[in-house]
Amino acid sequence: MEYLRQCGIDAKKLRKLQEGSPNVIEIMHSQEIKLVINTPTDKQSYKDGYQIRRGCIELGIPYITTMQAAKAAASAILGMKGGEIEVKSLNEYFE
Repeated sequence: MEYLRQCGIDAKKLRKLQEGSPNVIEIMHSQEIKLVINTPTDKQSYKDGYQIRRGCIELGIPYITTMQAAKAAASAILGMKGGEIEVKSLNEYFE
């Protein structure tokens, strides 16, 4: 939440899709969002997740659904910024 606040997004004012505007789909269309991390926890959030995934596909926005994947992506992004990332095949990791 702190990161969103630093980026000028008041998460408390961001509404769920069924609650109206402003919601994540609208912000995605305004090209302010570059990555979506959505970890659904209840029935409604699973329903919203479908629309969010659709929006991501249509707009070419990367989409992550688990905290483990989010942590891995954050680590990779930091590694790329520091020039520390190296691509290897799985065989190279498990020789």
